[in-house]
Amino acid sequence: MLFAQPGFMEPVYSVDLICPERAILDVLAVLKRHRGAIVGEDPQLQSPSDSILMVKAQLPVEESFTFSAELSEATGGQAVVCQMTFAHWELMPGISNEDPKLIELVKKIRRRKGIEDEIPTIDKFMHML
Repeated sequence: MLFAQPGFMEPVYSVDLICPERAILDVLAVLKRHRGAIVGEDPQLQSPSDSILMVKAQLPVEESFTFSAELSEATGGQAVVCQMTFAHWELMPGISNEDPKLIELVKKIRRRKGIEDEIPTIDKFMHML
């Protein structure tokens, strides 16, 4: 399994939010900081000078905990998250035994399970003749 370069799957939310068209760049910036992406927009006419956008985005669950607060702060309260629902599982970027973020994630999981922090190397599993 170690030679196969295993990866990690993470849950991803589908996020529905509402924002004025003028705040879409701020919404996009917050989404990018949280490894999220806009997957659709539906303009809703509010007035002749400004329209409201119904935005559908995808956001990793791990990144969702501070998302609403940061979105509100970045847009001055103009963008509102309507709902977050589970969408799918997605492969996390990086190779689990090379990427520092994934290595730290593995160590955190191993600590929680009461297993030695360090990921064993292949020589631990090979028998000497």
